[in-house]
Amino acid sequence: MIEVLVAFAGATFIVASRTSQALAAYVVLGATAVALSARNVPHAGVGLLSLAIAVVLKLVVAPLAVVFLMRRHETANDLRSGLGLTARIVVAIGLAALAASTASMPALSGLPMSREIVFAVLCGAAMIVVHRNLMAGVIGLLALDGAVTLAGAEFSPSIPHLLDLFAAFDVLVVTVIAVAIVRELHRHYPNLDVRSLRKLRG
Repeated sequence: MIEVLVAFAGATFIVASRTSQALAAYVVLGATAVALSARNVPHAGVGLLSLAIAVVLKLVVAPLAVVFLMRRHETANDLRSGLGLTARIVVAIGLAALAASTASMPALSGLPMSREIVFAVLCGAAMIVVHRNLMAGVIGLLALDGAVTLAGAEFSPSIPHLLDLFAAFDVLVVTVIAVAIVRELHRHYPNLDVRSLRKLRG
């Protein structure tokens, strides 16, 4: 079931045409990563507190910052895909095939969920490339963080959970800065299309 959630979230990053859909996929991916991380947290003390803070930062505060921007600017909810729906589906299928082929690599052969995690990483990166709206970059970075958190939970469960807290803080800072930059750019380029930003080159 967890594998299906991760694969569905990854495919949604590419196929979605609305920022709200991609943000929902990020929340699903992030919640899955946090749920898997919670298996290895001591149920008292600093580990539980750091996990709770990470959950609030990654799954509440960061998405709320994106929702705030989408409510203020309608164009932020349109990802402005550079490819048609059929082409995006083909890209998702191609990335799924590429991720499946990595399971036969010696470094990843014995690791649980390696295909799904590689697929989520590839889809997060592809989202930044496939969509033309600046919000795709913000959601793509959040997706990459969710995939990396999932990889840490599955590949190295003994990692200290304070590191996850630090990563969550970094995600929050990057999200807030990215939303602030997008908000300011919206004043000059209301459609948030990355092609219109080429005028900023010196």
